[in-house]
Amino acid sequence: MKLIDGFEISIISNDNYVSVEHRVLAKTSKEPRISVVAFFNVGTQADSDYFGPLPKLLSPDKPALYCKFTVPEFNESFFSKGLESKSFIQKVRL
Repeated sequence: MKLIDGFEISIISNDNYVSVEHRVLAKTSKEPRISVVAFFNVGTQADSDYFGPLPKLLSPDKPALYCKFTVPEFNESFFSKGLESKSFIQKVRL
């Protein structure tokens, strides 16, 4: 399975749920197809707020797979990565 940068659910759920590439099998009918997009904006969070796996989903048998990060850390990584850079989810994976 190819992970994509809709990675938030993977990090928050500690890989209990993963994002996958969006695929559609369109019917051959002439009806129009509609796509709906939803954006998640973390820009209103304080710089000291950390994001990472939910503590309730962690245990000694299932430790965190990702480190915690702040919005500024995410923004710096997102806006500075080049075409050959690894994705953010690879950077925060432990």
